Amino acid sequence: MTQRLGLDPATVAEARKLASEAGQPITELARTHTTVSVERAVLRLAGLDGADDEGMPWVNRLADAVRGSAGLEHGIALPVWDALVTGDYPDLAALARDAAVGRVSFRVPGGAAALGAEGLAADVTMLIGNGYVPGHADLALGLVRDHPGVRSLFQSRIGGETEGGTT
Repeated sequence: MTQRLGLDPATVAEARKLASEAGQPITELARTHTTVSVERAVLRLAGLDGADDEGMPWVNRLADAVRGSAGLEHGIALPVWDALVTGDYPDLAALARDAAVGRVSFRVPGGAAALGAEGLAADVTMLIGNGYVPGHADLALGLVRDHPGVRSLFQSRIGGETEGGTT
């Protein structure tokens, strides 16, 4: 790889290693502690915005539904992305609308289902300088929905079950 800045690769590798070590306690704290506000922020970063007819933000409605059904102790991303995939929702807004009226049951998936939902929910490894990638969820869900081969591969890894039964 061409070094555009002329930095010594060994120095860069050492700096990355030290940054990773310095950030580890913060990463561990973030992985083991959450709040409703943090989980709502996750939904906002994933692109959910707007409010219902009563003015209640959709992130509040969806976070409340997940908390009531699966809890927030393991974060909101896994239950939400699992429900998006297994419920065939086109986007977070549609999921939030159904969740607000009790049409969605959330779970913290285990095994292969967790790996699949986690894969759809993951943007990037968060490092200093990285952040949210706009539209990643729509792109990932679109690939699963629009390409039979991708959908088949995904379903084979999560057992091929949807809310309506097996596929």
